[in-house]
Amino acid sequence: MSLPCIGGSTSPGFIDGGSRFVNRVPPRSPQFRLAARFGRKGALTSASKSRSRSTRRRLVVESLCERHLLAAITGVVFEDTNASWRQDADETPIVGRLVYIDANDNQQWDDGEPLALTDASGRFTFDELNSDPKIVRLFGGSADEQLTFPVQPERIGTPIAVEAASNLLIGAGGFVSVQIEGGILVVDMTSGESVLVEIAAEIRAAQPLPDGRLLLLASDGDGNHAFVVDVPGDLNAVQLENPSPSSGWADIAVDATGNGFLIQSSDELPSALRSVRIADDQAIDPSVVESTGASVPPGSAVIGGGSITSVVSQPTEGGIMLSLWSNATGTEITPTGFEVAGGREVLSY
Repeated sequence: MSLPCIGGSTSPGFIDGGSRFVNRVPPRSPQFRLAARFGRKGALTSASKSRSRSTRRRLVVESLCERHLLAAITGVVFEDTNASWRQDADETPIVGRLVYIDANDNQQWDDGEPLALTDASGRFTFDELNSDPKIVRLFGGSADEQLTFPVQPERIGTPIAVEAASNLLIGAGGFVSVQIEGGILVVDMTSGESVLVEIAAEIRAAQPLPDGRLLLLASDGDGNHAFVVDVPGDLNAVQLENPSPSSGWADIAVDATGNGFLIQSSDELPSALRSVRIADDQAIDPSVVESTGASVPPGSAVIGGGSITSVVSQPTEGGIMLSLWSNATGTEITPTGFEVAGGREVLSY
């Protein structure tokens, strides 16, 4: 952004920032009032009540120049342990790390390129920069260190159109699962090929697992209440409890390590809250589910944030009650719940 720069003036007048002429001539007496206006040739004409005379004054203004407002870049370097591309509360900042602006984009630091050192919070700042695009890199970065700023997105392949999609479930290994009417569409984002997994049941919840499989909570009328979708699209019914509850399962949340919680479905009676531990490529059977000894009212939900804890939401007469649970131990962390008056649903955690 550039601003006009107006400088210099001579007595008795000057130009202020709004291009108004201001006269500095003091009054000669209490009865003398000065009225100023520009004449035809730029001269200044003065008048008073008691007498009239003209005074010619020359106005001098320096030439205009451009003023640039300098920019700044700030950021933070941290250990992104869960590859979420954002710093979570439990992720450690990296102190004393060199960051530089790669002015010629040759992926290495050259003499003269600005350098910055991260502080105790892992933050760095580059000040007094012009408006040109900048590329920020880690000095001496290794192959497993990935920069999330600046993000330069690049589309790979051809966009894939999915009709009547109701829910998008991010999988692993380049596969994406999309919930559509009548089943799940498993899409290979690299090749663009897709496989339709038909399921004759209403899907209550769908949970991507760390190894790329998809766990579905749905009742098909034949006594099956849970299904696993394997890449590239094989559907298998699984049993999470023996015997399976006739009402099925209501909700599930699993973190990046395969730990989480499962809520039994119920319309009237309190629902059992179970803990879940599913390792990579592990067969899903009743051995992955354990009792927490807790129950929640009908309509409760569990929300995972991709970290090591989950939030259990329970409906109350005046809103919802929230409690924090440990995925690893299957126990409640908060001594008492936190009630949100007027709350209806937890959107994210």
